Formats: sequence, structure tokens, C-alpha cells
Amino acid sequence: MRFAGTSLAVMTLLCGAVAVDAQTESDSPLSEATKKTSKLNSYTFTMLIEVEGSPMPMDPFEFEGKHSGNVTFLTGEVMGQEVEMYKEGDTIVGMNDEGDWEASPSVGMGGGASGMMNAPHQELGKLDGKLDDVKKLKERDDLDGKACDVYTGTLSSDNAKEMLGNPAMAMMDADISGTIKLWVAESGIILKIALNIDIAMDFQGNEMEMTVVRTTTLSKLGKTKIDIPDEVREIFTEEADSDDSEKKGDEDY
Repeated sequence: MRFAGTSLAVMTLLCGAVAVDAQTESDSPLSEATKKTSKLNSYTFTMLIEVEGSPMPMDPFEFEGKHSGNVTFLTGEVMGQEVEMYKEGDTIVGMNDEGDWEASPSVGMGGGASGMMNAPHQELGKLDGKLDDVKKLKERDDLDGKACDVYTGTLSSDNAKEMLGNPAMAMMDADISGTIKLWVAESGIILKIALNIDIAMDFQGNEMEMTVVRTTTLSKLGKTKIDIPDEVREIFTEEADSDDSEKKGDEDY
């Protein structure tokens, strides 16, 4: 389990029916589903990231994660390296090359781990009211035994850059756009999110087009717990105390 810079840089690049007439998101039940899902307290999720058209061939990246309370956990393999990370508040903790737990840098490496460690329900919170051309497919789709309404929508360039989760890429002279597909269960919870981000840019004098496809599926809603190693808890406490001290210093000044 390593907190390797190369792996994190790759990680930050961080699924056929006829549709009815388009509607604005604010007029759609999708807006209510987005708000309801963004308030989830605990769940388990899987995440599949595929990069199509990259100048460097990449195998799909598969991750498993959990969210409970204010803690998010993510594990998977990137370029042959196992990655395991915990996030509480703004603090992200992973294992370094020496096998010790440490806080992640918040900047660099394409934005550090922060772009990757946003929990799915937090990502959905960003989407509310920001989808264009929202459509509900006529036919429902079965997802793990649950009948779901399926919605599609498009993202503006700015919103697509935000969902890409990579500040370095977003600031480059690139044409970035996105589409999304969402599966909403009868409970009003979004159980699956398929996000496609299209990127067109000049790469070393050559026109390059690639697509980042991120598919996330939620399960075990309200039934997920996270076991946090003692060393990780200590780092969370130290970082929280440090933040409190800095805030107090600012107030005194």
C-alpha cells in the first residue's frame, strides 16, 4: 500500500432507450434525488475509471470505497501499486514508501489526492442545478434487483472541469466538456453515476482527444462502517489540532 506520486497523478484524472423531451433540472425529480443522495451518511461504493485515447495506454482503474459519518475510505490498485487512503474533513492520510501512515500533500501532483477523495455524495452535491438538457429515459433499468429511472444530462465546460477533479488539467488550454447518466431508485436515491469527461488539447504539438469515464455504484446505504487504524486516527487528531491552532492564531492577530 503506497502513497506514490505517480499513482496519485493518474488517479486525479479522475457508465439504449429513447429519451423523452428535455427539461431543466430544477423542474425534474432528479434535482430532489440529487439533494437527497447528497445527504447520505453511510454507504459502500465501487468506482471504475477508464481513460480512452490517452497517449499512454492505461488499463482501467478499479477502486472500492466506504463513507461513514465524516470519513471516506478508498482502496485499489494503480499502475501495479496498491493504494489505501482515508479522508476526514480536509485531511487525507495514506501510506508512504516506508510503510508509514502520513498526511497527503494538499497541492501538487495534479491537485494532490483531494480531487480523488471526494465522496460520491459530495460530488453529487456539486451537480445540483448544474446539468443542462436533462432527459429521463422512457424505459427503467434494473440495477442489482432495483428498478431505476435513468436520467441523462450535459455539463458546461466549467462544470465539467470541476467534476474532473484535476486543477492542473482544468487550467490548461483544453476544450473540456461532459455528459452524465444517473440511475435513481424508487427510494429517490441515486445508486449509479456514469460520468464522461471529453478532453481535446494540444499535446507536444499534436492534437489529442481523450475521454475519462468514471462509473460509480453505491450500495449498503446506512449500513456501512469504517475501521480506522489507530495511527490514522492520531494523524487526524494532530491535523485537527494544528488547524485549530492556526485559526486561533489568525483570530489573535
